[in-house]
Amino acid sequence: ARLNFKIEKGDVEVLKLKKKLLAFMPEYSIEKNGTQIAKIKKKLKFSKPELVGEVNGQELKIQGDLLGFNFDLQIGSKTVGHVDVDSQIWSDCYRISILDESLQDVVVALAIVCDNVVDQENS
Repeated sequence: ARLNFKIEKGDVEVLKLKKKLLAFMPEYSIEKNGTQIAKIKKKLKFSKPELVGEVNGQELKIQGDLLGFNFDLQIGSKTVGHVDVDSQIWSDCYRISILDESLQDVVVALAIVCDNVVDQENS
C-alpha cells in the first residue's frame, strides 16, 4: 500500500510523510521543506510489529503496545508524545498527547506511521 501524506497548517505544508514502495520491510520517511528529518523502519518480527528509526539524528523508540495502540514516542532519551485509543468512540479514533510542542507535527506524523503499520499487520 502506498502512503503519501501531508501535514498542513492553513495552506502551508509543514511535513510530508512517504512510504518507500520497494522495500522488504515497510520504510517511511518524514520530510520538512524537502529535507528528510526522520526515517522509520519496521523490524522483521513474527510476534508483534516493532518500529525503529531516527528523528533529527536521534534514536526513535516506541515504548508500549503498538498493536493495542497504547504507547509512548521517545526521541533520544525524551518522551515527546503518547498515543492511545479513545474508548468512548467505536474504532480508529486515537488520542495523541503532545509532550513537546516543538515536535507536535512530527508526533502526529509518527502516529500516522504507527497506524499504517498496524493496519498492514491486521490485513
